[in-house]
Amino acid sequence: MEQIKQGKEQINYKREDFEKMQTLGIKIENEKIAEILQRFNESQGLNLQPRPEGFHATIISPTEGGVFKKLTDEQIEMINTTINTVVSGGQIDILGLGFIDGTQKENAREADKGKKVLYLSLNSDTIQTMRKELGLPEKDLHITLGIEGGDIHSEIAGKNEKGKDIIKPVSKKADPNLASLFSEDDFVGTRISL
Repeated sequence: MEQIKQGKEQINYKREDFEKMQTLGIKIENEKIAEILQRFNESQGLNLQPRPEGFHATIISPTEGGVFKKLTDEQIEMINTTINTVVSGGQIDILGLGFIDGTQKENAREADKGKKVLYLSLNSDTIQTMRKELGLPEKDLHITLGIEGGDIHSEIAGKNEKGKDIIKPVSKKADPNLASLFSEDDFVGTRISL
């Protein structure tokens, strides 16, 4: 497991900041990420493109954003401490690359059947602990490296008693078969910010 190195920025979110938030994430800056995407595209004969807004890791997703409306003062302080710890050198482990091909995925939602996504699977015990303290489940942290047709966030987990799809977050775990497409040198000098 590799670690991403962080920047030195400090944040201090206030209650009014959270009242406007729908999501919380960190920016990832590293020119070699584009090289990893290129290597993958060449190896697979694809043309996945990076997101126009750049690389980031989502910590609290838009579907979980309701948590921001009911934060206690202690939880606000915990979020600030967690984010500052991560940005200033807290542990983020790189677990490996993963790829989802919606055209081949058996339980893909209809809206995702034409999509493909390459991501870098991450973990941070610091972030997972914060999420647990906020009453949120453990999250497959990741950086989306490249997409075709859009990102894939959900999958069909089955049907309910009325025959409607039960939707759950799609798993974004590392695929050991893709380990040869990057090395720890690809992440030297990576910068994380808000």
